[in-house]
Amino acid sequence: MNFIAEISAHSRRSPQRTALVFPQRVRGGKKLELRYESLNFADLDRLSDLCAWRLQARGVEPGSQVLLLVRPQQQFFVLIVALFKLGAVPIFIDPGMGLRNLSSSLAILQPRVLIAEASALLLLRCCFPRLFAAVQLTLTTARRGWGFAEPLAGLGGAENDSDALGSFPPFQAAAETLAAILFTSGGTGSPKGVMYSQQMFAEQAKQLKELFKLGPQDRNLAGFPPFALLTITMGVTSVIAPLNPSRPAQADPRLLLRVIREQAITGVNGSPAIWDKLLTYCRTHKLKLPTQLKAVIMFGAPVAGYLHEGFAELLAADATTYTPYGATECLPVSLLAGSEILRRGLIAQTRAGKGVCIGRPVPGLAWQIISPEGLPCAVGEVGELVVRAPQLTPGYYGNEAASQASRWYETPERWWHRMGDLTYADGEGRLWFCGRRVHRVQCQGLVFDPIPCEGVFNQHPEVRRSALIAVGGGAALVLERWDRRTYLLPQSRARFKAELMQLAREISPANAIEVFFLHGNLPVDTRHNIKIDRLALQRHFGDTHRNLF
Repeated sequence: MNFIAEISAHSRRSPQRTALVFPQRVRGGKKLELRYESLNFADLDRLSDLCAWRLQARGVEPGSQVLLLVRPQQQFFVLIVALFKLGAVPIFIDPGMGLRNLSSSLAILQPRVLIAEASALLLLRCCFPRLFAAVQLTLTTARRGWGFAEPLAGLGGAENDSDALGSFPPFQAAAETLAAILFTSGGTGSPKGVMYSQQMFAEQAKQLKELFKLGPQDRNLAGFPPFALLTITMGVTSVIAPLNPSRPAQADPRLLLRVIREQAITGVNGSPAIWDKLLTYCRTHKLKLPTQLKAVIMFGAPVAGYLHEGFAELLAADATTYTPYGATECLPVSLLAGSEILRRGLIAQTRAGKGVCIGRPVPGLAWQIISPEGLPCAVGEVGELVVRAPQLTPGYYGNEAASQASRWYETPERWWHRMGDLTYADGEGRLWFCGRRVHRVQCQGLVFDPIPCEGVFNQHPEVRRSALIAVGGGAALVLERWDRRTYLLPQSRARFKAELMQLAREISPANAIEVFFLHGNLPVDTRHNIKIDRLALQRHFGDTHRNLF
């Protein structure tokens, strides 16, 4: 099998249908202007065929590991489709993870090929010279290679050579064959290379297509570019959002709204940080979203209730938000629609300390919730979620210790993947998220789970978000206010703390939290800019009393 072969099938059926659109902001002038570059399915298929032939001629073959550091524009998608057709193994790694994490990640890889933009190439050359000793072929998207890299344009041949070479036959692999390596963000530890098989990609595409009823009639705005890799295999027109994928929280909502309108977008996806900005912009300017927009898909961290409530005011009556839950290792795991959240009053339960509902498990996924002793949890009892599914990774590349640590063995031969998340099931078969296992605080004979505790205090109108940490033998809360203030005068401080304590008065164990800190901007992950880095806050506040009240 080769999941990317679906693109060739779409090329034969609907060659002129648009596959990818790349909005580009026109620089200069005071007016906000955009231009659009696009690829139809026939061109994407043809150009990726030509690229595959050229790469094969340079020695890239099935199983070749290819470290890819190219921004998600036209050249990236042509390259990635070509690599999948070849049966090569692209490695997706985020340079934004920092030099230390990048160094540890590169140390376990064995890339035969490096394809990078000029800036990334020079960074690697300066900081990781040993990498170039192992790489057999170095290519760059730049016009020059500085003697240690070959420009992609220098591979030889012209575009019309694709007619002479013909279609490139996609490599046919077994379902379990390694197809790619995707690195985790490292939000709760070092980044790990998740092994993706052909079956994982195919199953993810199948699940997402069925869950969101996606097809050729749709035009999807990808705030998370890897999502577009799956949607184009479904025949969906995928528009790459005009933002820096390493800094989604800095997205310009004016550009997003412009693209949604001009490209007749039917669905958007990406970090809640992106759509938070769009919601704020639309509310500020009293704007509605176009009626053809039917789905706002948000993932990467628990989605705040105000986002569901806000988009319900902006969207048409038959449209809604969605919060798919999962991880790089297994996606999707469950799904919940914002329409159900609002209809069933689930936000009120979050504010009452019940956690965040993440919906019902997707079809074909087996799951359990287990105690620290490995025993099954009863309904309503918080434990760790473990899963088995066709879309589950076999493990982490070059890191057997991490692979074993992520498994719970039911028997010596049968294992389940540990999601690392504290979860419970309610009486209606829905799952509720209570935070990461490593963020749980146990002290004073009480167990504090982050999301239920934080949900109680987040409902205060002056609190944007909060984070649970352990300080001085007790549980404390770090608060980020909407006004970003880190100091309050004594009278305001006393009033604020009294109001916080009143919110938690009858909700255990949140009512045992009496220590609060203020932080102007809570640290978040580099990938989605939304997961709060509680371990960083623990290091910052754990032994101090700064901003304490």
